[in-house]
Amino acid sequence: MKNFSTTFLSKNRILILFGIFVCNPITFTLIAGLQMLPLPNSLYVFAVICNSISFLLLATWIPISIFGLILTLRNSKDAKPLLTALCITTVIASWLSFPVIRYFRLIDVIRKPGVERIIQNGRPVILAIERYKEHTNKYPSSLNDLVPKYIVKIPDTGTVGYPKYKYSLPKGETEEFSSYEISVDTPIGGNNWDMLIYWSERSYPEYLYGGKVEFIDDWAYVHE
Repeated sequence: MKNFSTTFLSKNRILILFGIFVCNPITFTLIAGLQMLPLPNSLYVFAVICNSISFLLLATWIPISIFGLILTLRNSKDAKPLLTALCITTVIASWLSFPVIRYFRLIDVIRKPGVERIIQNGRPVILAIERYKEHTNKYPSSLNDLVPKYIVKIPDTGTVGYPKYKYSLPKGETEEFSSYEISVDTPIGGNNWDMLIYWSERSYPEYLYGGKVEFIDDWAYVHE
């Protein structure tokens, strides 16, 4: 086993260090923040791919870091001191980063400007819907009904990972809202289903669609 681990480490030192460096909560947090950046829509597919693999990176963080640390410590005499120090430092930093990120809610902090941009860019859409309602005495069946009389075009959200607004009307008495709903799906990696929503009545409950609601201006952010 020692000969195998020594050989494996000597041939894959950079690969192990890369794995430890990439698969950790810091990378997950940065990718979560990437989704909210005002980048060109041409990068949407890239953002979606990053968001999809971010959960995988976080899920493999502990086994990869433990595996890399064990191999590094077992063969520290055979490895370069700088590489050994980098591996150990990176593992310790990744372990310490998790409680820090959770305690200070750093994911929410770095995503906040993007959430505010979504809300800001959505205001012209809300105004157009309300003008449509004043003129026709009903809400539009889709956002396309607003163009071009009430708004020149439907704006993007201003975030590369979640570029489009969704619009829906209540389908029956079982719906939580009575007027209309504007929503933006804002998942954070894997099968997370966070979302940002707006109701004209603004009567948001504390829990909605199975998640806890955070009130942001006139909108509601639903955390999974």
